[in-house]
Amino acid sequence: MFLNNNGVKLRVQTFGQRNDRPPLVLLNGFHVSYEMWIFQIPYFAKNFFVVCYDQRGAGDSDKPSDEDAYSFDNFTDDLRFIVEELNLGTIIPVGFSVSCKTAVKYAVKYPKEVAKLVLTCGNPTITRSANQPELIAFIKNKYEEAMTTYMRRCFPEPNSDWQHDLLVSIALKSNPFVAVSILMNYYKDDIEPLLPKISVPTLIMHGDKDDVYPIERAYRFDELIPGSVLHVHKGKGHLPNLTDIEAYNTIVARFLLQ
Repeated sequence: MFLNNNGVKLRVQTFGQRNDRPPLVLLNGFHVSYEMWIFQIPYFAKNFFVVCYDQRGAGDSDKPSDEDAYSFDNFTDDLRFIVEELNLGTIIPVGFSVSCKTAVKYAVKYPKEVAKLVLTCGNPTITRSANQPELIAFIKNKYEEAMTTYMRRCFPEPNSDWQHDLLVSIALKSNPFVAVSILMNYYKDDIEPLLPKISVPTLIMHGDKDDVYPIERAYRFDELIPGSVLHVHKGKGHLPNLTDIEAYNTIVARFLLQ
């Protein structure tokens, strides 16, 4: 289905049956579509009503041509819009990578309407990489090559070619303007001061070989979020949900159901 939030059409899909558990909302990272959760959707839909959507700029959702459209306030507003349109009530946001910022902002803004929080391979800081100008130029001028290179960094694990190819294919459904706009907005929005305000049980999932957001970022989340629980995927990179599938699903499910 498509929902229209102030002129921006968002592709939204639901899975499983509504029940007395809070719905699970899976947030995709950077500018990739919700297909990044292909191994989580059927697993969690056995016990939860699961909601997925392509955030603005990703997949089949609209791709506004205004850089400010990709602010994380707008991403948070899109999540709120979907919650209200689908009458979801209290939810469990599952953030991944940059969308951990959306999940945190939502949890702090609507603390009584979040039951639990899962943050996967996120980044609590706004520390910029030293080569950011070169990275942005690379994305603008050689988008497909840039995505192929970036996704290779996401998968340091051996025998991960299919995961790499999947992420490249869904990133290419977007465009360089969206990618650069998200990066530019990402470093304008510091969530670190929000972390001590999180008042719900929080699970942090992170690979210790993550080259995008090193494991130290997970330790910082764990340090600042009261009562958080940290699980480290040994030998895994930026997408343990695709390279350590059974462990990821089992640990998240145990946290959600306890």
